[in-house]
Amino acid sequence: MRRVLVVVQLSIAFCLLTGSLLIVRQLNFLTDRPLGFTKERILTLPLFNNNVNGIFRGRDSAFDSRIEAFRHAIEAQSGVVATALSSTAPGLGAVYRGTIPDGYTADDNLFVANLSVGHDFLETYDMKLIAGRGFNPTSASDVSSAFIINETAVREFNWGTPQEALGRSIDREGKKGQVIGVVSDFHFVSLTTPISSIVLEWDPSQFTTLSVRLAGDDTQRLLETVESQWKNTFPEKAFEYNFLNEQLNEQYATFRNFGLIIQAFTLVAILIACLGVYGLILFIVQRKVREIGVRKVLGANVGNILMMIFRDFSGLLLVGFLLAIPASYFLLDRWLANFTYRVSIDVMTYAFSLVVLAAIVFATIAYQALKASLANPVKSLRTE
Repeated sequence: MRRVLVVVQLSIAFCLLTGSLLIVRQLNFLTDRPLGFTKERILTLPLFNNNVNGIFRGRDSAFDSRIEAFRHAIEAQSGVVATALSSTAPGLGAVYRGTIPDGYTADDNLFVANLSVGHDFLETYDMKLIAGRGFNPTSASDVSSAFIINETAVREFNWGTPQEALGRSIDREGKKGQVIGVVSDFHFVSLTTPISSIVLEWDPSQFTTLSVRLAGDDTQRLLETVESQWKNTFPEKAFEYNFLNEQLNEQYATFRNFGLIIQAFTLVAILIACLGVYGLILFIVQRKVREIGVRKVLGANVGNILMMIFRDFSGLLLVGFLLAIPASYFLLDRWLANFTYRVSIDVMTYAFSLVVLAAIVFATIAYQALKASLANPVKSLRTE
């Protein structure tokens, strides 16, 4: 029964340790994965808010003039690379709207992600056009009848190549126009969702976010400069901002918190397993006092005695490890199913878990094992 309990404790510890390692790998994978746009040093400033200082509830010429004045003022500052207006920042979601691409009808009931962006949006976020052109600030028709789509939209609309998609028509809830450009795929929602079709349009009435791309490492100074200019331009409105990379990381806060909980349980499970092993080693050593004494009298050295004791626990450790593999694989595979883009459950993760837990377990029993192997055999035999 003692051995069974120790094996169960070790199996649980293996499952939790493997899970902790894989959760950390997955979260690092999400953080480091290229999103198709620049996310570092991007400030997002909300144009509207719901607090008492939120004076802007609609767009008018005065609002547009003040926003443009603010943009020109901060773009003139060293360290500010570019600014762009949009309905939201990339990676934070999109609105799905009724869309009728060329070759489809209203009966197909297509709802496609939609993002309203300014003419400088692609440049600000360092997105790559693979066909056609971006929005032209001097072209009035671009506002009323131009669309940019992504590579996935070309495939899902069955439009052939990106070049062949140029000039194809789109009806977006009554707004009719043509495709003027195709942009490389980018993640406009979190990585728990695969990339799908998205239609970019230039509709200033939907702009709610101003993105400011900064350069250099003096972020604090640049932030103070932007805030100072905002207060000069909008003295009646509170300055609010977010860093885009922090907003994107918040999308995985639930998974990160889950990982912290698993890590805490892992430490507790390892501690309990080590206590179980420690109790068992005390029991075994007490029963093997005579055997150890006889072996030493017959010429066994300290290393031989240690190997004899470690051999007993190696079997328990291996059984616990083998029992943990199918259970942990099943649970981890279920958890990873939450992610479209995921790491693999590889052999190295299990091997590392085995090495770490084996080191901890053997370190736990080393003291008692060494104490028993160094004991005076004459005293041990006389006691027995």
